[in-house]
Amino acid sequence: MKAALAETGQHIQELSLLLKSAELETRLKALKELSKVHDERIKEKAFEVYLSILKGDDSELREKAADALGKLGDKRAVMPLINTLKDEAWQVRVSAAGALEELADERAFDALMEALQDENENVKTHAIGALAAIKDERAIPALLELAKGSNDDIRYYTACALDEFNPEQAFEIFLYMLEDEKVDEFVKWGIVKTLGNIGDKRAVEPLIKALKLSYGPAKSSAAQILGELRDKRAVEPIIELLNDPKGYVRSDAAEALAELGDERAVEPLIRQLNDKEASVRYWTSEALEKIGDERALPALEWLRQNDTGQLLRGSQCGKLPPLP
Repeated sequence: MKAALAETGQHIQELSLLLKSAELETRLKALKELSKVHDERIKEKAFEVYLSILKGDDSELREKAADALGKLGDKRAVMPLINTLKDEAWQVRVSAAGALEELADERAFDALMEALQDENENVKTHAIGALAAIKDERAIPALLELAKGSNDDIRYYTACALDEFNPEQAFEIFLYMLEDEKVDEFVKWGIVKTLGNIGDKRAVEPLIKALKLSYGPAKSSAAQILGELRDKRAVEPIIELLNDPKGYVRSDAAEALAELGDERAVEPLIRQLNDKEASVRYWTSEALEKIGDERALPALEWLRQNDTGQLLRGSQCGKLPPLP
């Protein structure tokens, strides 16, 4: 055991020397190797190396060292990381804020509040995440102000942070952003998924409107979530998605209709069994099986006998109750 410990200690010393190499690639590789050391008895030496790197001239190494200190989980890193929030390189400041989020120590509160004013948006978003991790309610007024801003990403991450303090306020912000035409559709996709995690039926109408977005993944996610919420108001709007030009959207629409289990979807789904994409035909057949309407039996039986799509092999087609 002592021999193994000594060997590991020697390895760290060797890596420490490599960190002083004139070659940047060598230094980065050494730092990466150092982060792989998990022996608790050796972490102290690794910790000291990371702290020394934070004081060095190489911004890339400082960035990696700040990140490593967060993963190390040693609270002694809090004050050095707070100081690193003032680093001249924004990438280093981002890593410092991210590390402070992992450590979630209230001593960083004031510095993180100041970081909300950083000129770099990435630093701001990571500072928002760190404040959410600390859960100090003194941050709420500042977060509410950020939520009123014009930057979509900042508004979204702020709402996520507010969810840690006041889910109701965050929910209202998410709904407002989802209906705001100025908000980027990629950001709306994130909002849709977040609303899905919340599972509040007050989101049904905004999610139905999201089915009209042009960004495919956002429409697809909205359909899936509406299916999970099982609100019948979504049936007709999701049926319309069966005509979407993107196959994965049509597939997710069929899957959502299966969850909703409404007979209004039967005829449109039967027509969809002729879709050119096997995945759509598969989910359409699954939806019809789940709804269990006998009108679908002849078409499903024909599909089982004639469809060559790989996804349909072994499906449950033909197991509806027999026609009288």
